[in-house]
Amino acid sequence: MILRQLQLINFRNYQNCWAEWHEQINLLQGANAQGKTNLLEAICFLSLATSFRAVGEFELIFSGKDYFFVEGDIDSQEKGNINISAAYSRDKKRKWKINGNECLRNELIGLLHTVIFSPEDVNLIKASPMQRRRFLNRQISQLFPQHCQELIRYNRILAQRNSCLRFFQQMKANNDLQEALDVWDQQLAASGAAIIWQRRQVLQQLNPLAAEIHEKLAVGEKLNIRYKSFTGALEANSKEEIQALFLKELKRLSGAERSRGATLVGPHRDDLLIEINKTLGKGYASQGQQRTAALSCKLAELELARNQKHEWPVLLLDDVLSELDDYRQQALLNKIAGGAQTFIASTNPLPKITGQIWHITTGSINKRGGN
Repeated sequence: MILRQLQLINFRNYQNCWAEWHEQINLLQGANAQGKTNLLEAICFLSLATSFRAVGEFELIFSGKDYFFVEGDIDSQEKGNINISAAYSRDKKRKWKINGNECLRNELIGLLHTVIFSPEDVNLIKASPMQRRRFLNRQISQLFPQHCQELIRYNRILAQRNSCLRFFQQMKANNDLQEALDVWDQQLAASGAAIIWQRRQVLQQLNPLAAEIHEKLAVGEKLNIRYKSFTGALEANSKEEIQALFLKELKRLSGAERSRGATLVGPHRDDLLIEINKTLGKGYASQGQQRTAALSCKLAELELARNQKHEWPVLLLDDVLSELDDYRQQALLNKIAGGAQTFIASTNPLPKITGQIWHITTGSINKRGGN
């Protein structure tokens, strides 16, 4: 998969710019706060229909302007040549288009498949469970766009159920509220089971890829990624079994949930357990081990996307090379050589690359060399 062209209007610190990209490596070089990460964010926005920085869309609009617009041309072995665009205005109007035709947000997701490796991801092992869930959700949503829709549905149900639980706190007992809660329980369990099942399926493919890559990066160390959920969810043989177990857990925790006014179990509280030599990496691994494990996870994500889609995704590296030692830098560069189209944001020059160097200065893009 190749991103051929990208146009930005009023996006972050880019008022109006256009570039035609190299199909191998694009090195975005410049000082801090010039807009390197903003370019990666724009590409990611076309891919995921959201920012990888977890910010609101209004924050992406150029200061003083009323809207932003992002457009890209893609070459895909699977789908051919595609033009996609996204626009957002301060009155919260959104518009997505594929080849000039308006579409729904979920129809855009995954057409431009990206893998993003940011400083936040370098700390994946010691980060919060939310960041590890986000890592997995981003990957699954691009492979299976319906997963994104299920997450949206689940979060909507979760919000309604939590609202109902807060009413219980205030009113103590109410038959009407109990009936409403029973309805939300059924819906939450059905949606949550679909999410957990999909996460399990993808992780079964991701884990051996990450383990193989990690063994090459850290000889003698074994990496293992496990999914952590409520009791029985990982042994269940179907979504229906997970749903029944979910309902059982909701019943068991009903008293505590009413007391706290919040849902205490479900995929919104699950986690990834990343182990090195059978020991949980978060608490015991050195900083170097944690970064190697994180790099293995991201490279496995790249491989999994290639295996599923039969073509490389676009790789976005947000100033992470400086976070890795020379050996791991070279391992990463070797992995991407001749493979995925790659965008590297960096304040420092790199060894000789096959591609194009771009100089980024206060929202402008200029060619500076390359091979």
